[in-house]
Amino acid sequence: MRLILLLLTALMPTLATAGAWPREVGGVFLSFSTTTKASPQVHATGIAELAHSSESNLYAEYGLTERVTLGFDGMMTDSVSYGEAYLFARVALGSLEAQNRFAASFAIGRFIDTVIDVDHLEAEHTALTRLGLHYGRGVTNGWIGADVFATQTDHGTDLKIDATWGLKPWDRWMFIAQVQTGQPSGGDSYTNFAPSVVWRMNKRVSIEVSVIQPLEDNGDTALKLGSWTEF
Repeated sequence: MRLILLLLTALMPTLATAGAWPREVGGVFLSFSTTTKASPQVHATGIAELAHSSESNLYAEYGLTERVTLGFDGMMTDSVSYGEAYLFARVALGSLEAQNRFAASFAIGRFIDTVIDVDHLEAEHTALTRLGLHYGRGVTNGWIGADVFATQTDHGTDLKIDATWGLKPWDRWMFIAQVQTGQPSGGDSYTNFAPSVVWRMNKRVSIEVSVIQPLEDNGDTALKLGSWTEF
């Protein structure tokens, strides 16, 4: 059942990640989002009280150098079911002026799961290690990109690939289409389509609305509302 929980977590990635492009030196980016599923997901214990219907995500980046971006990527459910958090570093590869951009990332994290044993509740921690490869290319009024992740857990290696096409036809509006695929270790593969609309309120703050639609029969449609803040 732990693999199912990891799969559910993977279905809700943050579209605000910069992928192959590094954050500018000294720049800070924050993204907070809440994802609500059509129906509650029951925890691995099968206990209804631990069912959750929404997940909250916090993502942050800081431009350390012109090539190195540091960050935090975490999520938790609206109940005591589970959550995870990563600290990561992403390094730009090759020329920073090239049309085709590449980067590699490394992250360490913890997966926190609730354990129920008759008369007490406790949290079980699992160490996580994640490697990522990132590609991006600017196109007319937008960009295309791909992100490949391999996450090592106690059960094996989870694989995930996100392909993204972004369009910015106007200064305040951005449209993003993402296909998310993955293969958890020992679990079922999945494919999602996640279109998003991003509206820039002002120089620093943008609002994101996204729908996550599973293309296979292993998940529920979800709605994500989020904010992006840049300093």
